[in-house]
Amino acid sequence: MSTHLSALVIDELAAGLENRVAAEHLATCADCQQRLATVKQTHEAISVMPAFRQRLEAVKFDTAVPARRPWLRVISIALPLAAALALFVFWPRGDDVLLKGTPTVELLSNEKPVVVAKPGERVTLAVGGAGATHAIIFGVDASGAVTKLWPAGGDAARISPGARVSLDVGFEVTPGDLVLLGFFSKTAQPTDPIREALERNVGAAKTPLEVVGPAGFGAIGRSRLKVTP
Repeated sequence: MSTHLSALVIDELAAGLENRVAAEHLATCADCQQRLATVKQTHEAISVMPAFRQRLEAVKFDTAVPARRPWLRVISIALPLAAALALFVFWPRGDDVLLKGTPTVELLSNEKPVVVAKPGERVTLAVGGAGATHAIIFGVDASGAVTKLWPAGGDAARISPGARVSLDVGFEVTPGDLVLLGFFSKTAQPTDPIREALERNVGAAKTPLEVVGPAGFGAIGRSRLKVTP
């Protein structure tokens, strides 16, 4: 197996397909764990949209085959979900679209992704827009506080194309875990509606760090930073 899981395997795992070799890799690879968590988060946001439900119905096939083995049943349920997600992600729907690929937001240290850090360490923000032209990044801490991390003011700002683009914004790590949520679109969305929707979702989450990015604001990238003593 290559150093990391492919995007296709990550998508299949997020859709519910089983893969023993991939599961063994995930057990020891923090990078792929983070990628899978980000894709699952995006899938959750997509799944509540009416347009997604319509596409899912369009690709469903009959799964009521008698005497089917359990693992076949899992695959039969997951495949239409994966197909609908593929249709939804790869087919443009206007200005606020989920574009080809998965948007990402992450923290870097010495140009490498960071998922675990200590207080006092310096990190920078980076994004992958998956074709989007604008982004706005929020952070949610364990207390539920929602902070806009980028851009410094105003609406969502333009981003450069690329799988990983540094935003040249430095932060010093402080005690307490943090969740990053990036909202990506082809338009400069205003800050306040996204912040208000995110704060509502924080209030509804089991814990603030499990907050789900609100749908309706374009594609969502998500990552989590664990801060150790």
